[in-house]
Amino acid sequence: MNSWTSDDGVAVILALLVTTLLGAVGVTLLLLSDTERRLSSSYRNDQATRYAAAAALERAIGDLASSPDWTPILAGAQASTFADGTRRPILPSGQSIDLDRITTQLQAASNGGASFGANTPVWRLFGWGPLAALEPATNLESAQYLAVWVADDLSETDGSPFSDSNGVLSVHAEAFGLGNGRRSVEATVARISGLLQIIAWREN
Repeated sequence: MNSWTSDDGVAVILALLVTTLLGAVGVTLLLLSDTERRLSSSYRNDQATRYAAAAALERAIGDLASSPDWTPILAGAQASTFADGTRRPILPSGQSIDLDRITTQLQAASNGGASFGANTPVWRLFGWGPLAALEPATNLESAQYLAVWVADDLSETDGSPFSDSNGVLSVHAEAFGLGNGRRSVEATVARISGLLQIIAWREN
């Protein structure tokens, strides 16, 4: 019959320590792998939302280019051909957004909250809907929802934010992605020699 020795006890303790250490290393690797996967997914979603905001802006610019008069747009009488039926859409993520509330927030943040009297630009919701609706024939699957606002440009001095007299507009586009993902892009567009051109562009 074999007797238990102190060396046997040390060996068991060392084996337990090594097993515990290897288990901890394994768990750490799994956590690192999961974190990397989450970061990669978050980055992809952020990039997709950024591109979606740019696509919304391009669509709005296309509609503006085909409109001979921007005054009805600024007055709220004419919307984009890309317009959803509700101003409180449910996003693919299940989150609900209030586009009228977002319009109010955009207006409050515009020009740093400063007032320019009768010439203070007023933002109008112009186009909105899911990204997939931009090109329905392509059966595009996307989690992004788009919204575009237009306003008279700050330099205009005709005394009315609802009338265009110089052929220059400000366009603000936003895309809402998964979770709280949200990206925006803003541009100033102008009719120059009969052609619509982007004279300023800024991403947020």
